[in-house]
Amino acid sequence: MRHSRKSGRGPRWTALVALGAVLSGGLVFHVRSSDAALAWLAEKARAPRFQLAVVEFIGLKTLAPAQLLRRAGLHASIPLIDLDLDAVIEKLSSHSRVASCVAARIPPDRLVVEIEEHVPIARLAGHRQGISLDGARFELVAHESDSLTSVRGEVKWALPLLRAAQELGIAVAAVEVRSPTDLRIQLAERDLRIRVGPDPDASLRAWLRIRSSGVIERYQAREVDLRFPGSVSLRKFQNTKQGGKDGSS
Repeated sequence: MRHSRKSGRGPRWTALVALGAVLSGGLVFHVRSSDAALAWLAEKARAPRFQLAVVEFIGLKTLAPAQLLRRAGLHASIPLIDLDLDAVIEKLSSHSRVASCVAARIPPDRLVVEIEEHVPIARLAGHRQGISLDGARFELVAHESDSLTSVRGEVKWALPLLRAAQELGIAVAAVEVRSPTDLRIQLAERDLRIRVGPDPDASLRAWLRIRSSGVIERYQAREVDLRFPGSVSLRKFQNTKQGGKDGSS
C-alpha cells in the first residue's frame, strides 16, 4: 500500500530527512520492517489451512498410530508452524518399542513421522517382554512370543550368544545363563543341549562341525559341552525310571 502526505517544507527538507534516515536510522527501520513482515507471515501461517490435519507414520510394525498420537500430544488444529518437532520426537522415542524416530512438517497440513521399531530376537523366560540385539527390552504383542528364544538369567551375557546364533543360522529354543562362562542352549531342531563358554561364536562354529560329522547320532548324545576350546564332551542322559542318572554337571 502506497501512502503520501504533504508537509509544506519543500524537497530540500525531504531529501535531508531521507539522507538522515539512511545514515542514522535506516538499519533500525529495516529491522522493524522485517519484524513486522515476520509477524504478518506468522499470522498467515496459523490460518486454518495451515493447521495439522494429517499425521503419517512410516515404518510401523506393531505400534498403533492412535497410541502414538496420544503419546506425542498431537491433535487436529495445531498450527504446523507451532509444532515442536524435538518434543514430538522425544515423546515418541520414550516408548520402549521405538528404536529411532524422525519427523518433518509437510505444508500445508501434514506431519510425517518415520519410526524404526526394535526387532525382538528373544524373550525373557516367564514374561512377555522382548529383547533386541542391542539389549533393549519392550512389551511383545501376542503373536510375537511363540517363536522367540526364551532367555533365563542375565540377559547381557546372553546377547553375544544370540547374535552369533543369528549370524550362523542356528535355531535356539532356550538359553539358560548360569554364568558368563556357562550358557546352556536348548536347540529348536532336536532334543539336545549345548553348553557354551565365554566365546559363543567359536563354540557354535564348533557345534556346526560336530553336527555335520554324525557323531551325535552315533553316540546318541543329549548334551554337547563346548565350554573349553579344543575340547568336546558328549553326554548321554539315561532314563531315570530305569535307575540311571542325569549325566550333566
